[in-house]
Amino acid sequence: MPKVTLRCKVLAMVTSPVLDVDEILSRYQLSRDQFCERLGLGMPTLRSWVRGDRKPSTAVCQMAEELLGIPKHEFRPDLWPPPKSRRCKAMAA
Repeated sequence: MPKVTLRCKVLAMVTSPVLDVDEILSRYQLSRDQFCERLGLGMPTLRSWVRGDRKPSTAVCQMAEELLGIPKHEFRPDLWPPPKSRRCKAMAA
């Protein structure tokens, strides 16, 4: 079997029912309380995302992007795929 070498890093998105809210918020230096307060969300709503009971609505994702600078794809990559790396596109061409 031939050996395959990748020329750029490929990020595999694992579909998981649980959203890693704390990891996302830490990248944007926000606490759960700050996030909820700025978007007008209740803590139970955020906890339901963490448990995987619910997903953030499109409206909340858009507000997070507009008000906090957190791209929509961070919370809902199923609706808004992350942008592809320019480096990978250049190598494919």
